[in-house]
Amino acid sequence: QEKIQALQVFADQLIGGEHYDAEAIQGKRDQVLDRWANLKDALIENRSKLGEAQTLQQFSRDADEMENWLQEKLQIASDESYKDPANIQSKHQKHQGFEAELAANADRLQALLATGQALIDQKQCAGSEDAVKARLESLASQWETLVAKSAEKSDKLKEASRQQTYNAGVKDIEF
Repeated sequence: QEKIQALQVFADQLIGGEHYDAEAIQGKRDQVLDRWANLKDALIENRSKLGEAQTLQQFSRDADEMENWLQEKLQIASDESYKDPANIQSKHQKHQGFEAELAANADRLQALLATGQALIDQKQCAGSEDAVKARLESLASQWETLVAKSAEKSDKLKEASRQQTYNAGVKDIEF
């Protein structure tokens, strides 16, 4: 930038001093300034694309992490340990902790979905808008499945707990 400014000042001095080849100097100066402006524009565009790619890459990493977490939690929610009547109370308490963890991560998922939608809206997907949209739909679907499975397991654990309480009451009456 400094060299370009120095070149411009020197060329202006020569032209202002009525140099014998002022016309050629002016043409060359304008050519150099145009090339410099084009170079700066290209640099800004490349930085912008690099920033977009980096943002898209970060979204992809975050989405991978969230999908892995969702799969892990889905396995826990799909566990049918409620069928075994042993330690139903502790299983129910453990599941309440699990549901609290889900609630705590709901905001993280919403933030990720918002980030993905912003990438699409701001056209920062480098042509992969459909892939990002599919990823968002997949994450939302997995989340809904996880929440439904968790609620179902909670209901089954409550039912098993009530059944255990009933059975204990019946045993007390029999003796």
